[in-house]
Amino acid sequence: MKRVGFWLLLTLMLQSAVFSKLFAQELSKEDYLEMSQKQKKSGITLLLFGSAMVTTGLIMIDGDFICMGNCSSNGVSETGGVLLLLGSVGIISGIPTLIKSSSNSKKAARLSLKHQPINFPRIPNQIPKSYPSISVGIPLD
Repeated sequence: MKRVGFWLLLTLMLQSAVFSKLFAQELSKEDYLEMSQKQKKSGITLLLFGSAMVTTGLIMIDGDFICMGNCSSNGVSETGGVLLLLGSVGIISGIPTLIKSSSNSKKAARLSLKHQPINFPRIPNQIPKSYPSISVGIPLD
C-alpha cells in the first residue's frame, strides 16, 4: 500500500512539473516592476512589524513589566514569548522577500548602448562632445 501511494505521489509531482512548464508565461518588464514594488512593500512591512513585535516581546518578558494589577506575570511572559517568536518569523520572512524584490527589479532593467555627453568645458575641435557608454536603467513608470 505504501508503494502504491509513493508511486501515485511521484506521478502527480512529475505531472505538475511538466504542466507548469507548458503553461508558464513570460512576464513583461512592467509586470516585473509591479511585482518588485509589491514585494518591497510587503518585505519592509514584515521587517518593521516583526521588529516591533520582537521589541514588545522582549519588554514583556522582562521581569520589571508593570501589569497594572490586572494580570499575573506568568501570562505576560508567555505572551511576550509568543510575540518574540512571531516577530522573529516576520523578520526572517521579510528578508527573502526584499531579496526577491531586488531580483525582480533587476529583471526589469533595460540595458542600452548610447552616447553620453561630456560634462566639462570643452576645447573646440580637440575633445569629443560625447562618448559611447553602456547604460542600465530601471523604468519607474
